[in-house]
Amino acid sequence: GSASLWLHLGGISPRRVELLPNELDPKHWKLQSNEWSIIDQTDLVFIDPVSTGFSRPEEQKEKGEFHGYQNDIESVSEFIRLWTAENGRWASPQYILGESYGGIRGAAVANHLRDDHNYAIEGLIFVSPVIDFQTIRFAESNDLPYILFLPSFTATAYHHGRIDLQKYPKLKDALAAAEEFALGDYASALLLGDRLPRKQRRQVVARLAELTGLSEEYLDRADLRVTMSRFGKELLRDQQRIVGRFDGRFSSPGWDGTDSSYEFDASGSFISGPFTEAIQQYYFDAFKLRKTLRYAASGDVHPWDYSRFEGRFANASDNLRETMVQQPNMRVLFCLGYTDLATPYMGSLHTISHLDLPPALRKNIETTFYDAGHMMYLRVSEQEQLKQDLDRFYSGKRSARDE
Repeated sequence: GSASLWLHLGGISPRRVELLPNELDPKHWKLQSNEWSIIDQTDLVFIDPVSTGFSRPEEQKEKGEFHGYQNDIESVSEFIRLWTAENGRWASPQYILGESYGGIRGAAVANHLRDDHNYAIEGLIFVSPVIDFQTIRFAESNDLPYILFLPSFTATAYHHGRIDLQKYPKLKDALAAAEEFALGDYASALLLGDRLPRKQRRQVVARLAELTGLSEEYLDRADLRVTMSRFGKELLRDQQRIVGRFDGRFSSPGWDGTDSSYEFDASGSFISGPFTEAIQQYYFDAFKLRKTLRYAASGDVHPWDYSRFEGRFANASDNLRETMVQQPNMRVLFCLGYTDLATPYMGSLHTISHLDLPPALRKNIETTFYDAGHMMYLRVSEQEQLKQDLDRFYSGKRSARDE
């Protein structure tokens, strides 16, 4: 579980952290005004769920009452209801914006607010979300993530110069090829398993190598299936570097040249210090908040109770579908990063295409894409685009790229 500091000081609030000299190699930071804030479109209320940020239960022993899928939905929903009541904002259009786990949380909270409180949400904004965990869990007998991660592997390999630029001069060319291959010959090969003919296997291995930057020999040994952590360690192994999970554009030295697991995630580790320092300095300077309590950028929320989904993957697609059907005017925006190796953009596209919505409601979902990772707003060019996309969404217009 993560606090809201990334969106708070990285993306949409009136203040932002500038990472110097750049987001890929931050050595210093400074807090400055954010010209791409959406405060001109909406008030902003940032929620740190219990055990993240400075949020704590009244009694330490009570924290388990909040650490679970259903408990989290209920506590966040109640916070939203209480804030609305105490501030007299029932007449204001309300939007929920959730990043990462905020996808499954946001979909379920919107549904819970409607079912339990007759509280209608105007719109949902998902930034690099996961709504169906089957799309990201590399598990036995679950081939889906291998298919859905492949285009993000391609985007990452492209950024590190491991894709043939003569054949794919632009990123969009490589991504189009990767998406077609992933949903076609690659998916078919994985489903065939040991029945895959030898000649066809060699063809798939060669194509997979072309689109991932990994060697044919490695892919053959991996039985065509490469997890995110294996890809992250293998792509730049000849340089003894690993690529970032939250953003494949990042890379850092790796100190175990034989292991296939991550020692740490460069894209998270490089920025967590600057952001954690900045949010506490901001609270101190702007609000005179003098807290000696440890600020938890990522909370200790384990074990997280998924008992509602016993024997299956956690999934709030049914919540999203139900809310959209019962609130046919509610609009949904997905903001997705190409080099996101935590929640790949194809995972969201798969979720959207399997909502089984009536045709008339499908137009209520908009997707936008960014040449960056999980926190695309860390890249200035993409933060500017995010601002434009959110402005359009709040004004009721669709993105030209989505038409």
